[in-house]
Amino acid sequence: MFLRGICFAPDDEGGGGGNQGGDPPVMPEGFPEQFWDKQSGAPKLPEFVKSYNEAATFKTQHEQTLATLKARKPGDIKLEYKLPDTVKVPKGLELKIDEKDPRVDMVRQFAVKHALPQEVVSELIALDAQGQIAEFEAIEAEHQAEMAKLGQNGPDRVKAVETFLKATVEQGEYEALKGLLVNAAAFSAVEKLIAKATTQRIPPNDPPNPNPTPPPKPRLADRLYGQQKGQ
Repeated sequence: MFLRGICFAPDDEGGGGGNQGGDPPVMPEGFPEQFWDKQSGAPKLPEFVKSYNEAATFKTQHEQTLATLKARKPGDIKLEYKLPDTVKVPKGLELKIDEKDPRVDMVRQFAVKHALPQEVVSELIALDAQGQIAEFEAIEAEHQAEMAKLGQNGPDRVKAVETFLKATVEQGEYEALKGLLVNAAAFSAVEKLIAKATTQRIPPNDPPNPNPTPPPKPRLADRLYGQQKGQ
């Protein structure tokens, strides 16, 4: 009906059909310019109909896809990912999805609510994994910079401290103290505390404490008089 009105709307004065020698037809406001033939002053019907049908088909398919995605249950959402070939997981980092993590259910609920396709969910998880890798590498680089401050024999110093702690405290206590060993200043402080508590030398920090000073030997007079008093 709209197109028919464009093609055959009567002019204001003549009352007849079509434009009879007056001004050329004007494209209706809002009509897609790519479907208007300026020379003939008429719409390009074949192109317009083809485009309309394509848009209608796309709309129908899109609505069907959304309905299918929203009909899923949270458990249908797979938390899996694939890293790009250029991204490698560094040694010492384990990327593992913990099903007990409360965020797991939140992600699944979000995906269903907003009709996110499975491939989009997987890409989001991969982005999170890449963020964890970048954070791990940054922390590792900072740790290496701190350990470099310990000098060439830094590895020996670290090994000596770790050996002492493992032999002295419980495993849980060791894991808690281990967090101090990533900073050069804190590490040196731990070395000094150990050096004051043991005669074991921790290179190249404080020398071992001297052996405990034995009590002074009694003087000869003290021994003689002491014996007399005891008699």
